[in-house]
Amino acid sequence: MGSSVRVVVEMLSSDDLIGLDLGSVETILGEVRTAVSCLGGYEAEVVDAIEVLGRRAQPKPADPPANENTDGDDTDENTKDSDENDQNEDGKANDEKKKKERGSSPKPSGRQREQARKRAARLRRFPRVGVALKRGLINTEQADLLTRSGLSEDKVDELLADAMLSDSADTTRVAVQRAVREANEVSPELWLLGQQNARRFFWGVDEEGDGAWWFYLRVDPLVGQAIVDRFETAERAEWQHKDKNGPKLDRRSGAQRGADAFAGLILNNTSKGTKKGKPGGMPDLGAHLVIDVENMLKLALGDPGAKAWTINGAQVPASEWQKLVDARAEIFAWVLSADGLEMNLGRDTRNATEVQKFAMAIRDGTCTSRDCDRSPGACDAHHLIEWTEGHGPTDVALMALQCPIDHTTIHKMGVNLQPGDQPGQWKLVQKHTGKIVNTWTNHLPPWR
Repeated sequence: MGSSVRVVVEMLSSDDLIGLDLGSVETILGEVRTAVSCLGGYEAEVVDAIEVLGRRAQPKPADPPANENTDGDDTDENTKDSDENDQNEDGKANDEKKKKERGSSPKPSGRQREQARKRAARLRRFPRVGVALKRGLINTEQADLLTRSGLSEDKVDELLADAMLSDSADTTRVAVQRAVREANEVSPELWLLGQQNARRFFWGVDEEGDGAWWFYLRVDPLVGQAIVDRFETAERAEWQHKDKNGPKLDRRSGAQRGADAFAGLILNNTSKGTKKGKPGGMPDLGAHLVIDVENMLKLALGDPGAKAWTINGAQVPASEWQKLVDARAEIFAWVLSADGLEMNLGRDTRNATEVQKFAMAIRDGTCTSRDCDRSPGACDAHHLIEWTEGHGPTDVALMALQCPIDHTTIHKMGVNLQPGDQPGQWKLVQKHTGKIVNTWTNHLPPWR
């Protein structure tokens, strides 16, 4: 028997919990989360064991042929068969009885079972992560971040040590992303080649659920960025949809709008940025790339170390995007030191231009709200000084990226979003009292 971890959770009623002090309830929540992590690690071990046992299982050999020369043994054989049947019936009855005694839980969905199987396979490759998860030293989100990173086992073990000391999965996510970027910078060409070799596309039907179809696509950053750019244009159109009678009441969730936009993009092929590829050549791509002046000069001089990034922060090796330039692909390079000719529009217009939005994308990276990672193309330009009440200008320095949900929330809360004292720092301030109600610092994009 290997080492075991005993998990005990006492579940109090809501009335009992409310009767405790805040610190005690937070302690109970911590214990529950630790138990969930332990059970997640144990579930992976059980799933793995089931697969091993399934591979070991062999069909039973066929019964040997009966001896034709029977000397009055028919009675004994019949009696034996009858006894075996009785034993099988008794066994089934006992199994049913045991099942009723212990209670039956609903089976997980096919998707949940597949996720558990994949997690078990990944933890088999990184056994130390599995042990830490089973002991409750990390949670399942941290385990997934580490095992899905594509990093070496030694690097994952190094990150695991930090993850066990961190207080949240967000810290682990940042550490993993930093390690991935560092590995990318060592050899961007090899990294991109690995991403291209790992491209996959699957589709299926949820036969055990409602019969809906699902699709899974994995591609490299350049192709992915081109797809995202076009998708986000279509998604914005879904959010801004109106009919001839004025704004249309739309009860779809954000996820439903996104699904409709993507389906329309594929089926209708109406995106303005979509172009047909040249005969015998590669299709034109419309990926937005970020490059600074120094790397622009390196590229002009043929330096293979020149760097560029997609607008979502993935580094692209110079050799690859130079090929796209040679193939006359549609690439927009946004130089970091651009002048302010189109950055400040004052009161001439309320809506930010595409150039201003990309300038904010370069500055902010994502939605500026706390813990929101919506990409720039899916965000609105929020006026830090309100356009109507405060007569705020449409200037880049006085605007910030906000996804539609957070943008609406800020206006409903009666607060102002303001930049902090440090790059990437933001704060919410009550309009009438000037009191700071929340402060946070977002992680800056890699080019900053």
